[in-house]
Amino acid sequence: MRPLTLLLYIHKGGKWVQGASKRHIDVLNPATEEVIARVAAGTSEDVDAAVKAAREAFDKLGYVISFQSFNSKRLLKRMERYIW
Repeated sequence: MRPLTLLLYIHKGGKWVQGASKRHIDVLNPATEEVIARVAAGTSEDVDAAVKAAREAFDKLGYVISFQSFNSKRLLKRMERYIW
């Protein structure tokens, strides 16, 4: 079986970019140890850049993000009633 290639890019600052290392990590099926997917291997540089982009976005649109998160939480709580 050919592995599924997923997320060989990292989402930073609203864009999909190649990780600093340009490497990937194999994801294994624990039952068969078969490689079932590949994902980007992020580095500390990638984390720093993503955190910086998130901080800038929050500083610029923090109230919008907080409001959307609040509404999402409320919506999920309502949906929970129907799931359980």
